[in-house]
Amino acid sequence: MKILLIAFNVPYDSVAHAGGCTCNHYLKKMIADKTNDVVVISLGEESEKERLLKQVKYNNLHYETLFENRIFSFTNKINNTLSKAFGINPYAGFLTKKEVSFFLASCKSQKKQGWFPDVVICDWTECIFLVKKIKAIFPSAKYIAVEQDVSLLKYERIYKRTKNPFIRVLRHRIYKNVLKREISSLKNYDIVKTV
Repeated sequence: MKILLIAFNVPYDSVAHAGGCTCNHYLKKMIADKTNDVVVISLGEESEKERLLKQVKYNNLHYETLFENRIFSFTNKINNTLSKAFGINPYAGFLTKKEVSFFLASCKSQKKQGWFPDVVICDWTECIFLVKKIKAIFPSAKYIAVEQDVSLLKYERIYKRTKNPFIRVLRHRIYKNVLKREISSLKNYDIVKTV
């Protein structure tokens, strides 16, 4: 089976965060079956590049990773907040244009090479927003969403805990926009798994 894993954070053996460990655990199960051919398209921090290169190589596992330092300036934080609050970004402020372009270009590159997945797994909320664009590239695949965090619940909790009335209104808008976009995206998947 050909499996395409679209992951917001690159999975590898010594990854330090829980979501990456979970993603890597299931990735190992996928590649244990030698009949599977797995391509991982992901994002990573520059500091992770060396660790990924030192990982054991598998014939049925291929990575395409955009390594960059994800340092969020004050301007980026304001832009993301406005994107989430006012819906001016189809990815709800979770992905940058550069990241979206990388994911889509990598999918198109696989298609151009004649590689068509049977299953596409989008891991993390950030990546579930890509489903319509990826389905346009691989329309016959089955789609699985893995929600490491159900983001709409996170934003609901944040808004409900806010005391300042102005900030509460802003956070309510963010919650409603994330809710709308997350649910709308999840409706395009064959299977949805939450962690």
